[in-house]
Amino acid sequence: MKKRPKEVRSEYELTDLPLTAMGGLPVVIEAAKALGIDHLFDKYLHVKLRDNGYRESELAMAVILTLDVDATIIKAEGKKREGVKKAFDGTIGFQPLLVFAAEPGLLLAHDFRPANVHPGNGAVELLKHAQTVIPKW
Repeated sequence: MKKRPKEVRSEYELTDLPLTAMGGLPVVIEAAKALGIDHLFDKYLHVKLRDNGYRESELAMAVILTLDVDATIIKAEGKKREGVKKAFDGTIGFQPLLVFAAEPGLLLAHDFRPANVHPGNGAVELLKHAQTVIPKW
């Protein structure tokens, strides 16, 4: 005889407050903190090749929240191109660094910068900022 799954009860309440597309992310963050998962990641997860940059827990939380940090080169057109530089591939333009959440098209943070900036430059700070944009539970 198969056992029936344990019943899980949940509560909800209606509100007139505006809702966010990131409604589930604060719960995940707070649950991870409450369970001490960030400390466990730092202690037992060893995937980084170097000691600088992100902590193991920051990398793991980015994966758990499916945050995507990406830099892309944008070619600048026209004669008056203020703030542009030449990228590694020869393109003259900009290379913004962007942090997206799992939801399509949800931009959490950005750094608009010249194309000659290394894609990873400032990524740690931008990721930390992106996590502060996610509403608190």
